[in-house]
Amino acid sequence: MNNIEPVDASNVDQSTRQYEIHETFGDSVWELDLRTDALSFSSSFIERLGYESSDVSFGKQWSELFYPGDLAPVQRAFLSFLKSDHAGFEVEYRVRNAKDDYQWLRARARITARTPEGRPSLVTGIIQNVTEKKRRGIESAESDLHLDQITSSVPGMLFKLETRSIPELNFTYVSEGSRVLFGLEPNEFINDTDAFFAKILDSDRELMANKIATSFVTGERFALEYRIHKDGEVRWIAAVATLLENQNSDAPQIWFGFAHDVTERKRREEELEMARQRFGVIAQSIPGMLFQQTVSADLNVDFSYVSDGSLELFGVKAAEIEKSTKALFEVFHPEDRATIFDHIAHAYKMDGRLEFDHRICVNGLIKWVRVSASRIATADSNAGKVWFGLAHDITALRHHET
Repeated sequence: MNNIEPVDASNVDQSTRQYEIHETFGDSVWELDLRTDALSFSSSFIERLGYESSDVSFGKQWSELFYPGDLAPVQRAFLSFLKSDHAGFEVEYRVRNAKDDYQWLRARARITARTPEGRPSLVTGIIQNVTEKKRRGIESAESDLHLDQITSSVPGMLFKLETRSIPELNFTYVSEGSRVLFGLEPNEFINDTDAFFAKILDSDRELMANKIATSFVTGERFALEYRIHKDGEVRWIAAVATLLENQNSDAPQIWFGFAHDVTERKRREEELEMARQRFGVIAQSIPGMLFQQTVSADLNVDFSYVSDGSLELFGVKAAEIEKSTKALFEVFHPEDRATIFDHIAHAYKMDGRLEFDHRICVNGLIKWVRVSASRIATADSNAGKVWFGLAHDITALRHHET
């Protein structure tokens, strides 16, 4: 193509000299004489590529330094610039330096002289080495891609939002999980916050607004479960967000958060609550006390559930027994206490049923109680062994037998 030569500053006209200012900022001047097809660069540019001025005096071809595939697009862009008489020319490409490493360059230019017929005769411009900027851009793009790959695998939606005042909210980042979670594109969150709030049930929207306002004022962690409309059904969403500390009071608050679907969990909780209510009704109709107890390796007994029948049978409220077994053990007949613990120890050792009769003293009266309980398998054996059973009054039966 063209021989590389240093620019002779004394031959550059006044309109071109303004480009020399760019030398101070790491830019270099280049010039193409279209009449002679001579391409020249400032000495600083040649040196920045690692070449000596003498290296280019033997006629090294500029085109030989281009990265394969970059030369043709640059030539097409330059010819288009000349033909269309554009005000400016800008292009990025790669060239090989003296160490055989490719450097990214950004070249800009304009027509600085014309022939008497008005055709371009001289093009002058500046050229910058943008290798580090391009590398950082590639690294940033790879980082963004890696982040997108991570967030797309997360079963939910990551988000970042900014706010200066309530009710102003601006989503500045939303992961692709928004499609599955809300049926909204990430850009819909970013461009139109109302599209998000429109998804929330009317009865939960005020709760959401109040929670946001509280977190905005106090800076406390935002955590809320709320319902949305999606695909003709109601879904439960759990969202949490944490405020990024910012020392600049004039800057907006920045919140990072995560939202995910908890519909199935909420359904299980509702089903469990309904089951508890049904069980409560059944327990009330059973004469006696239903209970669930855990026995540790050192034979300590704790009751995780006691039905209300405990009050009638033992004269002790269920809540008191669940809080401490002392109140229950105190009504055991003194002569039977050792035997009761022997039965518990045997059932623990044999990992079997717990079944025995014993006496209790309630309001000065002695009553006989029969305990029947079955061993329940649990996932955490370290927490102790669990039995579920029934204690009921057999005083009449014992009297009849005697």
